[in-house]
Formats: sequence, structure tokens, C-alpha cells
Amino acid sequence: MYSGKLTNRFTMETSRALWEEISNLLNSIPGAPAKDFRQWRKTWTDIKKNTKSKLTTNRQELNATGGGVPDMLQLTDMDNKILQIVTPTALVGDARILQPNVIFDFSNSHNIQRNGALPSVKESEVEGEHEVEEEVEDDHNYSQFPLPTATVISGEEKETPKKKYISKTTRLSKSLEHGAKLLETSQNKVSVKSNYYERKLAILERDSKNNEWFQKKQVAIGEQTLKEFTEIKEILLKKFC
Repeated sequence: MYSGKLTNRFTMETSRALWEEISNLLNSIPGAPAKDFRQWRKTWTDIKKNTKSKLTTNRQELNATGGGVPDMLQLTDMDNKILQIVTPTALVGDARILQPNVIFDFSNSHNIQRNGALPSVKESEVEGEHEVEEEVEDDHNYSQFPLPTATVISGEEKETPKKKYISKTTRLSKSLEHGAKLLETSQNKVSVKSNYYERKLAILERDSKNNEWFQKKQVAIGEQTLKEFTEIKEILLKKFC
């Protein structure tokens, strides 16, 4: 709520209902300005923006290289309280892990399909080389009559290749060799399938654990949102009371 981001759990209707509740509470204070929920939301946005601007100015002064004493802006207790809300906070149970501004969408988590197979690679087609014919201007005055040709007769006659004889023992040896290769290939396929199913089972187990972790994280985010809503309400009450 403090960042204005919507999720499947924190919808526009939820945000409007909370801001209307804050507006009714603030408008009931004697002497407080009467505003609708949009105006109070704009007021909170301006307060948050001004506080962040002070923090940015102080950081720029600290990082300046001109020398001298940095001209720092004084932050009030209210500014520090706002910064505690709008800056990342630790998750419940582990102060070392910060909660980033990330939106988790679990509406279609049960439709996710995992595939342990490696991605296929598509081979590009190789085109053949193109022949380029160039026209060359003939600068020489050659004779256009055909030159006489002579036929050379070779004395050697071509020999017909003899059929190679393969014995039964050789054929049997080749058959056994092919059978051994086929057996090795089948064993490799079985090994690949076994590894695939093992990886798929590991992915399913990991997904089951991740879903439990996501559900716990959703509960933590919901509790954090409720806490921030309460703190925003207190800040606005203190500022306009």
C-alpha cells in the first residue's frame, strides 16, 4: 500500500477501501481539512515524495567531492518514521533478508509445466555457392576460326573391378559387431531416459517446496502490508491533528 503497487491479493478495490477508511477517520477530526480518499492519497504521496527528496539531497551532499562541510537537510522525527515505512524492511524471521519490491503472481502457478529436456538446436540451411559470370572485353584480335584438335588413344584398357568375396566368418563377425553396437545404443537410450525421469522428479520435489515457501512469503507480505497501513494512518493522524 505504501508503494501504490497492486497485486492479486492487494487489488484496486482493497486499496480504495483502505483509503476510504483512512479518509473517514481523518475527516472526523475537528479542524482537519475535508478531503476525499483521492485527495488524502495524493497528500500521502506528496509527503513521501518530499521526504525522499530530502534523503536524496543528503546523499548527494555526502558523495560530493568539492570539499568542505556537507550542507545536510535536517530530518524530523516524522521524516524518519516515513523513511522506515518506504524503505525495504527485513522479512519476519530473518533480519538478513530484505524484502524487495517484487510482485508474485500465483494465479496460474498450477499450470506451469517443467521440462527437463535440453533445448533443441535448429541447424540453418547452407546454400550452395553462386557462380558469377563476368563479361571481359576482348582487347586482342584473336582468330575466330577453331583450332585443330587431336585425339590421343591410350594403350591401357580399363579394368573391371573384381567382386570382393566375404567369407561366412567375416559376415558373422560383422553381424555380431552390429549387434553389440545396437545393444550399446539401446543401453544409452535407457540411461538417458532414466536420467530424464530422475531430473523431472527432482524438479517436481523442488517445486513442491517452493510452493510452500511462496505461501509463507505471501502471508508475511500480507502481514507487512497491514502493518504499513496502520503506520500510514498514524502518520497522517499526527500530521493533521
